[in-house]
Formats: sequence, structure tokens, C-alpha cells
Amino acid sequence: MATILDARRVFGRGANSLLRSASRMTKHSHVWHRGAFGELRCHVPGKFTLAPFQHGDMRNPHLRVLCSAEGMPLAVVSSAYALLDHGDLVDSLVHSLYQWGLDAREYPAELYVGDNGARFGLRLVFPTLVCDPGDGHPAAGQIELLNSVDRSLPLRLVMGFLRLVCSNGLVVGEGVTNLLEIHRKGRADVLHLQEVVAKGMRGLQEKSTVFGAMYRTGIPKGFTPRFLPASGTSGADGRPRRSAWPSMLARTEG
Repeated sequence: MATILDARRVFGRGANSLLRSASRMTKHSHVWHRGAFGELRCHVPGKFTLAPFQHGDMRNPHLRVLCSAEGMPLAVVSSAYALLDHGDLVDSLVHSLYQWGLDAREYPAELYVGDNGARFGLRLVFPTLVCDPGDGHPAAGQIELLNSVDRSLPLRLVMGFLRLVCSNGLVVGEGVTNLLEIHRKGRADVLHLQEVVAKGMRGLQEKSTVFGAMYRTGIPKGFTPRFLPASGTSGADGRPRRSAWPSMLARTEG
């Protein structure tokens, strides 16, 4: 049985915005699991298969039926659809982390399964990339994977830090990578997850060093930073993008 974790302390109440948004759109049922990732791997649904769309001897070559591992029909998809199996994505993610010398089996994890396995979400927390400003609500390096096999959600892979800033669940995030891909042949056939994870890990390590220095430095009492511009970035209107760092950075010294 998976170890029950203190979700508010480990994940931050309300912090799992991607997984929560997916669960609100669930058509039938959803299940949540929390514990060490190695104990939750067995709950990842798959393998999914694609069967011909036919009735008797009549077959539509432009459509296929997506089925669960038990053979239950879940969706009808077009011939342009590319199946991204949840289990294959998770195994690829774990392999990518292993290339960085990280064994995710003992990492705190949160897993979401919805619509008979058609929707899936996974969140991992990196216990070695946690910066605590001293208030008991650390900013933790995390990776979040979201996928569906019925085309209801695109594939998303997000890496970054989350900081709980209010007891009602308000969270500030500082992302380092954000992959979004639709399930379509030619776009999702070859996913370079290893390169995406490598970029994210470099960003997490760099930000962890910066945040650690900020936390140790502290903010003098009465000082309110206007904003810290994100280095070399700008918004769609060309103006400098305001960084989330002021809300994520140091403890207040009093």
C-alpha cells in the first residue's frame, strides 16, 4: 500500500493546477493516488490499443477505436491520430531522470487517473531541490506530466518551482520548461523527452542555487521590491515580463 503523504506540505494545497483542471473536466470518474513513485507505478493505466472501426464486414478506413488494456472502447479517433501511451511516457520520463543520476522511485508523487484511464496526470517532487525560506512552506522543484489517450487533453510536461504564498491555496510558480503537444501524426511520433527533461533539470538546478542565495540573504524589514525583471524576456507586447521571483524569494527579516 502506498504511503500517504501530507499533500499540503509536499505539494502545496491547490498547487497542482494542471491535474486539478483535468479532473474538473472528467466525464465519468477519477482516482487520486499519493505516495512514493515506485509504489504508484502500478497504477499507471495502459497498454492502450487501436482497433478497426467496423460493423460486421463494413470498415471505415478513416476512423479507429481506442481501447483500454481490458479491451473497453474509450474513444473513436481519426487515422491522423497518434497514440501516446501513459506508461510509455512515464517510462521515458523515468529513463530521462536516470540519465541525470536521479532515481525517482522514492520521490514523493501524486498520480491522477480519470475516465477509465483515458486521462492521466503525474507530479513528482525533487527532494534534493527544495528551498525553505524558514516559514515551513518550501519552494520545491517539481515535474508535472499530463496526457490523455482520447484527445480530450494534449500532452503537457512542465518543470519548475511552486511556492505556497497564502493559506487559501494561492501559489506562485516559476517554470523552466513547458512542453505542449497534440496527438497527431508527424508531431507526436517522435518526442524528444530526454532533451526537454535535460533542459528542465539545468533550469531547476540554476534556479535552486539562485533561490538558496535569496533565502539566505533575506529581505530587510520594511523593504518592498517593485519587481525583478526576468532576464532577457518580454511579453507579447514587447514590454519586460515581470518575474514571479519577488513572491518566491527570501524570508522577511524582522
